[in-house]
Amino acid sequence: MQSAFDHTQYATVLLMDSMVALEAKPLPTLPWAEIDPAGPILVLVVPQVNTEIDKRKRDGRLGKRAREFNRLIAPAAESGRPSRIAEGPPAVDIAVARTTRIDWDNLDDLDPDEPDAR
Repeated sequence: MQSAFDHTQYATVLLMDSMVALEAKPLPTLPWAEIDPAGPILVLVVPQVNTEIDKRKRDGRLGKRAREFNRLIAPAAESGRPSRIAEGPPAVDIAVARTTRIDWDNLDDLDPDEPDAR
């Protein structure tokens, strides 16, 4: 599968966990320079994380944060290209990861019914 954009232009590529979006400070305000002071940084959101965040949109405590995240990722989701969330330094972009179907036959140590395995 070919990437929709060139991720090699980023000094640091991170895969985001749903709890970062739901429990941490808003993504644009995180101390990104502690991870990579020069950047640029790419934050990838895999489909499973997006699903976990979407489930919280009506949650009394986390709903507002889930909806804010959906608005933040919307430009990247619509275009299929990274979207800038922090000018920096370092500059931080967010994108939706394009993934292929998991070949569970080759991953016998993972359970397809376990969300963390997906």
